[in-house]
Amino acid sequence: MSAWRREAIRLLPELKKEAIAADEAGMFFIDLRCAFEQAHRATPQDDDFIQRCYDYARWCVEQGDTANHRDASGRLMASSNDLMTMIAVHFWEHLFDQRTIREALPRFVTRDELWGWRDFLIYRNGREGFEKYLQEFVDAPKILRKPRKHKN
Repeated sequence: MSAWRREAIRLLPELKKEAIAADEAGMFFIDLRCAFEQAHRATPQDDDFIQRCYDYARWCVEQGDTANHRDASGRLMASSNDLMTMIAVHFWEHLFDQRTIREALPRFVTRDELWGWRDFLIYRNGREGFEKYLQEFVDAPKILRKPRKHKN
């Protein structure tokens, strides 16, 4: 079983069926994003599941985090059809798509993380869109919890 599939089942047992059925990671990431969006629409929002989605997406980025995937300033660079690129395209680039996700974002990610993903976010939202949403993020109430680190 592939590492991405094992980690998905470990962190997101609710999506085990989808992880097993997916022919490749990109197909699973579409299911992941749909479940992630649904968790944001729930009342109340399913913060535990949302946090685990972020933890899984971070894990995917870490798998592709080599010298070839960061520029000199440390920014993430998607350069091939690897796990990091696929999670960027299917998950990270969509963080600003829905208001409910944008509003919840400060509870789960840091400003530094958001800044590190700027190239992905600018690609989908344009520079003006990214700057607008970044300002919303910065202006969010500071009653927010810090993101968990991925547990091995």
